[in-house]
Amino acid sequence: MPAGLVGGLAEAVTTCLACVVDREAEHNNSLGRWNSSGEKLQHAFGRQAIGMVWDYCEPNPFGGSVGSWGSLLDCVLIPFETAAHLAHGGHIEQTSATAHPLPDDSAAALITDPPYYDSVPYAYLSDFFYVWIRRTLADVHPALFREAGVPKDAEIVVDRPHKLSQSKKGIEFYERELMRAFAESRRVARPDGVGCIVFASKSTASWEAILKAVIDAGWVITSSWPIDTEMETRVAAQGQARLGSSVHIVCRPREEVLPQRTQRDAEEQDNRLTSLHC
Repeated sequence: MPAGLVGGLAEAVTTCLACVVDREAEHNNSLGRWNSSGEKLQHAFGRQAIGMVWDYCEPNPFGGSVGSWGSLLDCVLIPFETAAHLAHGGHIEQTSATAHPLPDDSAAALITDPPYYDSVPYAYLSDFFYVWIRRTLADVHPALFREAGVPKDAEIVVDRPHKLSQSKKGIEFYERELMRAFAESRRVARPDGVGCIVFASKSTASWEAILKAVIDAGWVITSSWPIDTEMETRVAAQGQARLGSSVHIVCRPREEVLPQRTQRDAEEQDNRLTSLHC
């Protein structure tokens, strides 16, 4: 293909096929379980964790059912076919959320689904897919696959300590880096821009952390909308109280940031309080 195609089409096709290989790895492993209600294979990630199963079923990669190459190829192509009429050219770049390459006041919208406190170890879970996609795409996209595993040190999550982890990323780290990420997005957002932050959590502490980060970063929350985004039949919801909706927080850039109290203001206020007390 590279000999006869121009414009990066060969690389694009190779990338799509690598995604199918990743989907095959997700289905063809000893953690796949049998879905009795649908009478089909259920891939390893029924929840955002690598669970243990007592027995597993094997799909036929050359058949026409779940786990076959043809069915997984169709799944990979769905988002491309759905969004084909929306594409008008674009640019994708791997970068840190706390150090964005976009210039000031350049983005019309911020749309993000940030990490959920300590709910999901995203980077560790993605290693499952990374090792396979690195084998197929290391020569096609070498800048994206320099490391043997997914980078984890800068990931903005709370790592709960345990005997197998040396991570120092606690609540303070999460709140500080999340605020830096939102502040960086505020820097690149246009004055008339809009932000949409998707978040779902049962923890009061995680809600306090994200709302504080948004406000401290220079955004004003203007509205919020709960939207049903979760499948009722997902494994994590079976026999447990689980959220069925994600809250979409709509915010705008705050143009006027109130100055901090000066020492004189603080002294005057303290004197007034002292007088009232007397």
